[in-house]
Amino acid sequence: EVKLGAEGKVVQDFHTLFVKNLHFDTREEQLKSFFEKLVGVGCVTHASVPKKKSSSGTDLSLGYGFVEFADAQSCRKGLRLARGQMLDGHELEIQISERKVDMAAVSKKTTERRKAAKAELAKSD
Repeated sequence: EVKLGAEGKVVQDFHTLFVKNLHFDTREEQLKSFFEKLVGVGCVTHASVPKKKSSSGTDLSLGYGFVEFADAQSCRKGLRLARGQMLDGHELEIQISERKVDMAAVSKKTTERRKAAKAELAKSD
């Protein structure tokens, strides 16, 4: 079965949603929990909220995230149920992610940055 997404593009069995308009304080755990409540625990395998370092060295959210699901059916259900929902006072804008996101790599980079920041703090003590 061929499905058409935004702008008439063919949508394959994607497992990842792109979530825009996140509150800058929304964390990965909150995003994952939000979708688990909608589609069920175990259906969401990972959530990430990309961040950048501020000039003061703190992590700042970029205001968007990715949610990865165990299967395409759960992903479509999450898309349908979460559209227009509020999270942390912001109305979510959601679409199927058209690029493959390696969630394990995103998580690994986040962990590496945290370790580097802790090491840097330890040096300054």
